Amino acid sequence: MRSLFPIVNNDNFLFPEDVWNTFFTDVTRTASPLSMPKIDLEDKGDRYELTVDLPGMTKDDIELTYDDPILVVTASHKDEQQSDEAKKYVYRERTAQTFSRRLLIPHIDRKSTEASFEDGVLKVSLPKEKDEPEEKKNIIHIK
Repeated sequence: MRSLFPIVNNDNFLFPEDVWNTFFTDVTRTASPLSMPKIDLEDKGDRYELTVDLPGMTKDDIELTYDDPILVVTASHKDEQQSDEAKKYVYRERTAQTFSRRLLIPHIDRKSTEASFEDGVLKVSLPKEKDEPEEKKNIIHIK
C-alpha cells in the first residue's frame, strides 16, 4: 500500500525503501496538468481574439457556448479502437482527451461572433457590444 507522505514516513529519503512503488507508475497520470491546451485572449479594442491550441482534435470535437458573461470552450476526443486479430500486441495505447475552460468575458455581441478551426488551432473573434451595457445593479431602498 502506498503512503500518502512517502518522504515524511521514510527515515532514509536518499535511499527510499519504496522505490518500486513509483517506478512503474504510468507517466500519463502525472502529465495531465502539463497537457492543458494553451489559451491566449487578446483585447483588440473593438473585439477580443481567442486562440486555443487543440492538436489532435477535429472541428466536430469542439463545442463553444457563451452565456453572458461566461465563454465555455469544451473539446473531447477519443481514439478509435480498431481490432486487428492478425497482430499480437504486447502493449497498445489509445488516448481519450477531454478539455474544458470557462472564461469570464462580459458584454460580447453574440450575433457577430465567429470561429474557425485550422491545423489544430481554434480562433474565435468576439466583438464587444457597441452600446454601453445597461447597469444591471439593483438598488434596494430601505424603509
